[in-house]
Amino acid sequence: MNTLNVVIFCASPVKTKALTGLLKAIGIINIHAPENDSEPTSFTPPFVELDVVICDSFNSLKELSYLRDLCEYFSFFSVIESEKLEKPMKWGASNLVAHYKKHHLGRYEDDISKVKIHSLLKKALTLKDIAKNNVFKSGIEQETLKQILHKDMDFKDPFQDVQADRVTAYFQPQYCALTKTITGIEVIAHWSHPAYDRLSTTHFKHDTPEHIVHWVLFSCALSNAIQLHRQTLNIDPTILYTYIIDASLLKSRHFASNVLEALKIFDIPLHTIALEISGKVDTPMSLEYIDNITTLMNCQVGLSLGNFGASDSPFDILADMPFTQIKLNTNFALTNSSIKKNQIISSIISMAKSLHLKVIANEIETEKQFAQLQHLGVDAAQGNFFHPPMTGEKLLTLLLDNTTTY
Repeated sequence: MNTLNVVIFCASPVKTKALTGLLKAIGIINIHAPENDSEPTSFTPPFVELDVVICDSFNSLKELSYLRDLCEYFSFFSVIESEKLEKPMKWGASNLVAHYKKHHLGRYEDDISKVKIHSLLKKALTLKDIAKNNVFKSGIEQETLKQILHKDMDFKDPFQDVQADRVTAYFQPQYCALTKTITGIEVIAHWSHPAYDRLSTTHFKHDTPEHIVHWVLFSCALSNAIQLHRQTLNIDPTILYTYIIDASLLKSRHFASNVLEALKIFDIPLHTIALEISGKVDTPMSLEYIDNITTLMNCQVGLSLGNFGASDSPFDILADMPFTQIKLNTNFALTNSSIKKNQIISSIISMAKSLHLKVIANEIETEKQFAQLQHLGVDAAQGNFFHPPMTGEKLLTLLLDNTTTY
């Protein structure tokens, strides 16, 4: 934390001392608190770079003017506010921050909490890191991931064969039905063609084995998302990242061990990862299936059953595999809704909860649909009503907003 430069606006000398002591205890050295009774003839920047401004309280309009000078002089910094900030000053400060496009990280209670302040400052540190370094363009780490994920696999270099440089990861937030806050992120891999935009796996070269195509899509999604995931841990360490994998990947003998090695090397907590299984699961399951699933489950990686409720949903697979959540396809119920359709959805949710499975409703398009599924008891939901799939940069902006409710 000693890399952060902080300015404190506080009208009370006693509280200024308390805040300064709290910041020093966290490890912040460079702290500047403008003198309440000073009236400088010209603006003098307190640091070469400014990272955080804490607006606890203002003694006078002179300090608000000083905040404006900071906004004009420094192109980048983040702002933290006290919940008790006086209404006129709060209005002025908030509008200055918005006008100069500074980042508002959140608020703290008047009863200063070390945990809360530390959490907000970790956000500031993350934001600083993102501003200085493009977290999505680390060539060395991408190459390391590629080597880890592909060792011991059944093919040498599928990336060149299927033009993996055209695979892009998009991210769609999942919102808790009760708190309406982001609790999960689904990672979606798309392979795009320069002339035809996004294409499905069927547009890859016809002589490329299908399991290689699926592996490339997954490994590229992981490579694109792992940096973002690591940054997200500083914002909210409880957010679950779900990656879609085709069931055919579970046939690969080293699938689980290679994925786990990559996640561990990049310090991603395994309990913040879930793999959503799509496609046809072989029955009876092969030894490779059993080994991979057991390895993932033993390391607390979650398993999600995708597209449950569609016409080809495998109920036997739901019974045989240790899923932790299901993605509920609700199209049939949300289109021309009826009492019977609602009863079907309600029964599926009850069944899932009796099996201790989290239920995520997919493809929510309207507030009415979400309210309906809330009433029926889903745990979380995603869809264009909240946000369409977005780039990593847009997701970070959303997560760093002081309010993550939709």
